[in-house]
Amino acid sequence: MSETFVHTRGRSTELELALSSTMIAAGGVLLGVQLDGLRRVHGTGWAGLAMGLFVALFATAIVARRAVLPRDGISWWGTIAALFGVAFLVGGVLVPAGAWLFFELGLLTWFFARSRSAPGLFVTPAAIVALTAMLLFRLWLTYKASRGEFQVGAIEVPFLSSLPFDFLAPFRRIPVGSFSADELVFPSSEGLDFPATIGLWALGFVQVVIGLAWRARAASEHEDDRVHGTIRRLPPEISRLVETLIPEDEWEELGLHGLSQRKLEKRIEELVRARVGRAHDVEKLLRSAAQLSSGAAGGFGAEIAGALESGKEPE
Repeated sequence: MSETFVHTRGRSTELELALSSTMIAAGGVLLGVQLDGLRRVHGTGWAGLAMGLFVALFATAIVARRAVLPRDGISWWGTIAALFGVAFLVGGVLVPAGAWLFFELGLLTWFFARSRSAPGLFVTPAAIVALTAMLLFRLWLTYKASRGEFQVGAIEVPFLSSLPFDFLAPFRRIPVGSFSADELVFPSSEGLDFPATIGLWALGFVQVVIGLAWRARAASEHEDDRVHGTIRRLPPEISRLVETLIPEDEWEELGLHGLSQRKLEKRIEELVRARVGRAHDVEKLLRSAAQLSSGAAGGFGAEIAGALESGKEPE
């Protein structure tokens, strides 16, 4: 990979980080607004964003030891965008009040804290499923409240509901999860335009999720560019040999992302030393491939012996 290509890809990565951050910000705005009956825009309050930031920061503190740390301005920008993206998602799906709010906060913190990196890989598939379920729950509460029903649901009492006595009416249905309009931070007048509001929330949710995934990919490519830049400081023949010994698709798994420059150079040195030693061991084994081939039986053993023989250099 030439220096020109690395520079060009670096510029592309910066653009992707900027665009993904813009998408996250736009989605966060949509998750924080609602429309009343006259299509006027109202906010949902700052409490949701504050709780979302708390969850993001708390989960970051838990996984700090295994986190990919930002090492330059671009990485810091992406990290901040990811933190706010997580805060937007959490604030957008949480029920503003009620006993279930604390359950949702604890569940999301557990999902995010199980991530192996902070904060780029917070939104794992399991976390997306949990966030989607919570968003649907909030939409259900909003729908019920828009119809003047301030309860999650009701359970019909089989025997009492069949009796024709009016005084039993209050006992025929058991309300579940009662709440008030104040708990949902509804507009104080003209009610709520439910279809338009859920459309904004759903669009904002999708935008933030896509923006976070896009940002994580761009951040990973930016770290790859840092590793490329370090290896390309070596003479051309040696740098090509190092990239052959340590392929790019293994860099993140090998822990090269997020290291300081000194630790990155030391880690590359250790990996090259270990893999060259392993290659020497394999070479010694290949030199005895002729003996292995002569003693191998047919079938699978012969195929393995042939594969070993193919790895030997011609005399």
